[in-house]
Amino acid sequence: MRALLGAGIIAVMIAAGCAGPAGDGRPAGTAVPAVAPNVPPSTEPTGDSPEQSVQTRAGDSGAAEADIRFAQTMILHHRRAAQLATLAQERSDDPEVQYMAKTIRVRQGPEMTTMTSWLTAWGRPVEGPAGTPPAGLVSAADLAELKRIDSARFDERFCTMMIAHHRAAVTLAEAELADGTSIAAKELAKRILTVHRSEIELLNGILAQL
Repeated sequence: MRALLGAGIIAVMIAAGCAGPAGDGRPAGTAVPAVAPNVPPSTEPTGDSPEQSVQTRAGDSGAAEADIRFAQTMILHHRRAAQLATLAQERSDDPEVQYMAKTIRVRQGPEMTTMTSWLTAWGRPVEGPAGTPPAGLVSAADLAELKRIDSARFDERFCTMMIAHHRAAVTLAEAELADGTSIAAKELAKRILTVHRSEIELLNGILAQL
């Protein structure tokens, strides 16, 4: 069963356009960005110069509020996921938990870079306005709890938190697909849906064996 879970994680990496994390005995490589990070994702590229493209398509007229909210909130989501994954790499002795944590960090870094470049092109800050975070999004208090929890319960709590955190990403991606107008942002939302749903299944599989 563990071998099947490992194969499932590799399949998720392939679906996300990534190679396996380096240093773990699997093929190493770099993540493939979901979209060209320096192209404002409001429309498909045209023959305009980059400067004209940014000027005419970035800012408030280049993206719907839903696209801006998606990028800002998903960056926050990915940052928290990276913090969770870092804790797992530091504290877990389970090889599947370790590899899942490394996979998440490798995949989500380029996505954050891409979304940050969109917000810059749109003239919007990376940090969104204060408000109620999506249900399931890991909080600072959750991270503090995971740091304090005893080793015997760490893997179970990590998987439970990451599953809820992934479900929050699914909710964010579904909202973008329903309300967004950016072609590239919607493409990324589709990829996030596919990968996060697969990883939820894998995490549930790991959880069932702990």
